[in-house]
Amino acid sequence: MRTALNNWRDSLGDFSKITELQMAKQYWPNGEQPITQPPKISINQSGLATIAPAAKYDSMGYRINGGAWMIYKAPVSAHKGGVLEAKAVRYGWTEGTLIKVSG
Repeated sequence: MRTALNNWRDSLGDFSKITELQMAKQYWPNGEQPITQPPKISINQSGLATIAPAAKYDSMGYRINGGAWMIYKAPVSAHKGGVLEAKAVRYGWTEGTLIKVSG
């Protein structure tokens, strides 16, 4: 069972064998916390906004007209005259620049 567990951890790229300091050095070059790059927003002819991450592991959030922040999962309706705000986040990284577009 121990061998099976170790093989499974190795297949996942488990980090439990290294210290937090080693992880920080690996993910924070020169000791500086990376900044998440802003997402890209595109709005089609139907008024649907697509929010695309700048990097594979970014998560995106959005809000419309200053409302509650939502997790982006699929295109959203960009209301005419409204303001769509989006940002990308990644665990351990500084939050990226807030992007705003008007519908």
